Amino acid sequence: MKKLLTILSVLTITTTGASSVVACSGKGHVTDNKKEVSQKIKEVLQEYTKDKPFKLSREEGNNKNRLIKDLKMILNLGSNSNIEVLDQDYHESNLKKINDQNEKVKVEPGVAMIVIKINNKEVYKDKIFWTTLQNGIVQESLEQFKTMQGELGGMVVKQTGKVTKKISDINANDIVNSFKARFNKTLNFKVNKINLLPSLRAPKNRTLDDKVINYGTINLECWVTTEKSKTTIYDGTINWVSESITDIVNANSILNKKGTSSNITNIDLPLPFPIPGLGIKTFGKLVTEVLPGLKQLLAKDDEVDKVYKSIGTNEFDKNWTEFLDFIINTSNTLLSKDKSVQDVFNKNISDLLPVPAGPAEIVIDGTVRDLLTNIAPSLISLLHWLLSNEFESHNVILELMQYLLSSVDKNVKKGIGDNWGEDSLFYKSTKTNLDALIYELLVGYKKDLNLSIKVGEEYLTDPKLLFSNEKDALKPTLLIIRFLNALSNLDGGLNLNKIDLNVGDNSLNAIVGLAIEKLLEPKIKELGNVILPAINSNIFDKVTTKLLQGNAKIMLKNKDDLWEELKDMFRGGTPDLSQFMAAKDFKVHLSNLQFELTSTIDENISVTTSDNLSFDFVFSDL
Repeated sequence: MKKLLTILSVLTITTTGASSVVACSGKGHVTDNKKEVSQKIKEVLQEYTKDKPFKLSREEGNNKNRLIKDLKMILNLGSNSNIEVLDQDYHESNLKKINDQNEKVKVEPGVAMIVIKINNKEVYKDKIFWTTLQNGIVQESLEQFKTMQGELGGMVVKQTGKVTKKISDINANDIVNSFKARFNKTLNFKVNKINLLPSLRAPKNRTLDDKVINYGTINLECWVTTEKSKTTIYDGTINWVSESITDIVNANSILNKKGTSSNITNIDLPLPFPIPGLGIKTFGKLVTEVLPGLKQLLAKDDEVDKVYKSIGTNEFDKNWTEFLDFIINTSNTLLSKDKSVQDVFNKNISDLLPVPAGPAEIVIDGTVRDLLTNIAPSLISLLHWLLSNEFESHNVILELMQYLLSSVDKNVKKGIGDNWGEDSLFYKSTKTNLDALIYELLVGYKKDLNLSIKVGEEYLTDPKLLFSNEKDALKPTLLIIRFLNALSNLDGGLNLNKIDLNVGDNSLNAIVGLAIEKLLEPKIKELGNVILPAINSNIFDKVTTKLLQGNAKIMLKNKDDLWEELKDMFRGGTPDLSQFMAAKDFKVHLSNLQFELTSTIDENISVTTSDNLSFDFVFSDL
């Protein structure tokens, strides 16, 4: 960068101003800026030393004219300038043979006394060290070979291509091809022997400063050729390492650098699915990048408001059907031609669910449209809230949870009373928006809808199965409070099996257990696969992660903009939501994390990270 700025300074001086030194017209008085121009040229050329000489841009041997052309180019000198290479103290660049253990030549730079004139006025005179293009390449290559010895490093050999190879299958040609890909085509390579295969050194609980690679070694020969001769420049031992090992080491290093407790990295979680027309976004960008367009779509012609106001009236069913048609027609413009919202609505739920496992078999009989219709009043109420809310926290998840845990919407409550009766268990048990949403999902907002849910041998079409007695009754709000409370104190391996949700002895307990097992446990085990791409997009597809241990706590931002831990919501015997409902933001703090990293190229290559990594999962972009 310093050199670039200096060159730009020379350009500025020599191309602008009333007394331009290198003006297009060739006019001006060089004496006005002679000292300044001389100094700028000196600053550029002093970068080239005996150890780091100026390299010619083309292979024309020791050609003075090429040296002059290249110097004019880097100094950006115009047509009114002239560079002369004096015969005094002039020496050509050569390769000198030596008897070193590995290196077989030494690059001797050329030396030239140059004189630079502008408008026939001398502005610079001094020596410069330089090399031919080939000799410069040789010198740079020898310097790189030095970094591939001892503990310094090694040549990274690719394992992927037409065929993916394990380390034990790598041969001499594979290593030669990797050298050819990295170095200039002027150089020729031959691997005479593979002495040792690379490996990971004690790959357990690795910290950032640990030496984790046992480099493999080869006997490498490297040479350059001319029309008349072959000159060997290197013949000796070189370290090498596989692509899979460097991927693992890089991932381990990235996690250690970004996951220190003193410098915790915020991870803006990606959405679990793409939003049509917008692509994949993160939770933190929902408010600024997704919600405005969504609000604009849903607010069109006050469709949501019309359906919302009709909840609990005879007009609701008709308005709901018209709203679904509106969604189909409008959303189709956002999707590609080979997709249709109508097709999605007509899909059977059973075709979208994972294969049932274990004794808690869940069978849902109905389409996506049937499912949406079951929860129609709660869904419309949610959309109505979405359109009217400003989301000042920029945390959609927090405000959504606060909405769900709030007292049930008055229109939804009225609709339950009208459809099921105010003396019904359904009506009496519904206290929050979450209660209403879950109950409607399971039994429908009114009787005799098309969707039915079977858990084990029970069909959940009768509210008595939900509200039969105090012990067995499903209480969605209490369930989510218990879950949040327990999640904020997860330790060990972040094991969700330790969470006692105490939802009763009926089959609904199986629903919750299966949901956790199928949806949450795999996500937690693959936590590192979320973290890695968030902090480095170049490594995540080369490594898979497995969570070995960790702790989790929910952190809330209070009215004073201070972060504090979520307090035990059952500390007083009855649930206390006051802290959570007053929060301005929330995040999940993960600490004492440890992962097992495994190469996607070679599953035999894995490493265990240190056991004290920390990250914050955030849901807001503030």
